Amino acid sequence: MNNSFRKVRGELFLIPAFLFMLIIFYFPLGSILVKGVQNESGSFSLSGIREILSSSYYRRIIFFTFFQAFVSTSLSVLIGLPGAWIMSHYSFPGKKLIKAVITIPFILPSILVVLGFVLFFGKNGLLNNVLNTLGFPDLKILYSFKAIIIAHIFYNFPIAIRIISSLWAKIPRSQMMAAQNLGAGKIRVFRTVTLQQILPAILTSSMIIFIYCFMSFAIILVLGGGPQLSTVEVEVYRLAKVSLDLNKGSSLALIQSTLTLLLMFVYSSMEKLKSFEEKLLTAENQPGYRLGFNLKSVIIIVYFFFILLLIAAPPLSVVLESFKESRSLSGDTQFSLYWYKQIFYPDGRGTYSKIAFNSLKNSLFYALSTVALTIPVSTMIAWVISRKKLILPALTELFFLLPLGISSVILGLSYMRLGRILPVSVNGSALLVIMAHTAIAMPLVLKSVLSIFRKVQISLRDAALNLGASGFQAFRDIELPLIKSGLLTGATFAFAISIGEMNATLMLSRPGTTTLPIAIYQLIGSYKFFGACALGSILMFICLIAFLAIDKFDGFGE
Repeated sequence: MNNSFRKVRGELFLIPAFLFMLIIFYFPLGSILVKGVQNESGSFSLSGIREILSSSYYRRIIFFTFFQAFVSTSLSVLIGLPGAWIMSHYSFPGKKLIKAVITIPFILPSILVVLGFVLFFGKNGLLNNVLNTLGFPDLKILYSFKAIIIAHIFYNFPIAIRIISSLWAKIPRSQMMAAQNLGAGKIRVFRTVTLQQILPAILTSSMIIFIYCFMSFAIILVLGGGPQLSTVEVEVYRLAKVSLDLNKGSSLALIQSTLTLLLMFVYSSMEKLKSFEEKLLTAENQPGYRLGFNLKSVIIIVYFFFILLLIAAPPLSVVLESFKESRSLSGDTQFSLYWYKQIFYPDGRGTYSKIAFNSLKNSLFYALSTVALTIPVSTMIAWVISRKKLILPALTELFFLLPLGISSVILGLSYMRLGRILPVSVNGSALLVIMAHTAIAMPLVLKSVLSIFRKVQISLRDAALNLGASGFQAFRDIELPLIKSGLLTGATFAFAISIGEMNATLMLSRPGTTTLPIAIYQLIGSYKFFGACALGSILMFICLIAFLAIDKFDGFGE
């Protein structure tokens, strides 16, 4: 068996996975991107793209998309830098708890952040109630540029803390001490020694935060308050779902996909630079500084007080409001389990109980279906990439990870288009929702499984084969037990992503396919906040369990 045959055989193993990705991702996406360069008669034309780029309205939207992402990124990194310094240099009681708390934004679906912000920062929200009690006027934050920026900071500054602190902790303190012994002041030491080495981590975290804010949807849709603060992502949704202008929506989707992929390319380059810097730094056992009774310790305590307040207040507001029920038309409330009873023990009054229970049932079904599809396919792909010689290994891996660079709103638009061109009517069906969730979850599940596969030595499998085991026996008895943590982590990721997914689902859902995030969004729109909070608390609890499972199986920091 020659070497070239061995290389080809790896691709042959991947044929089912290639077909699977073509069906769930590349064919739907291709149909909508091709639609973006066609006129109404179906002929090739760039008129749609020219119309968008020549329109002052769409140019303003594109500019605002970049602008809000830039401001959100800059402030997130600036707020995260002190936290990264503290977490990488200090040891103190409660540090592990703080690490856990600043992970909360990672596990919250965007619609829960929106709901929490409405309840905490709203006109009658918890913050303004406290301010009024103290004699201060209301803060007008919601439905403004401020609301978008604060929500993005809430979501993203923990990313800056985690990425920057992980590299900062590896810088030997002997370098700073040597610079100080040579007469350099603290500012000069930071500028010439520390900053140069943590810059790759700053750039990497900035780029990933920028991409998240660039592709932000639910936060802009609800907290932006209207077309004046619209982004490309939201405008694609409005064109396709509200205006029913699929041609223009497709052209705008093509422009956004091109911009997003360019940003992903830049991020990939910065990630390689950070990885190179990490290899240059050798981890040392550096004991953390202790907090003392001084001004620096007071500043650190005040910093974390406001950080924890920013993180904990919105989700806690959701939980507290879920236990309220209106006693009268005047708005008086009382403690009650009414909304939870309506979900699990409906009394038949109103439509809330039916919508709530069906959305919970649908979400669990879609999430389990997503797990059932992603885990076997991801395991097969990861096994081939890590075990077989491929002609183009990097390109093969990119083929399966590319959905990371496409927004879920555009993916939802792709499935809307797919539902129209298929001979069988599947628009609004559970099948399309599950396919969309699978395409969104697949890259993260694959990265989780692939990372653990690469840690397993191939020699263990070879030894089993040399002792007479079949390929299946070697996988079942040797490799499978070793990759179990990666599989469980991947399954939990798939479940959590599916159950919290809103963007693509909002494009595809019909009354019979409503999920928890969609039901919460609809209840917010109809000002039924208590019911929305009950569903939101259930969704938050499910996501918390998923986070704890990921941390147990594989460590969330990985």
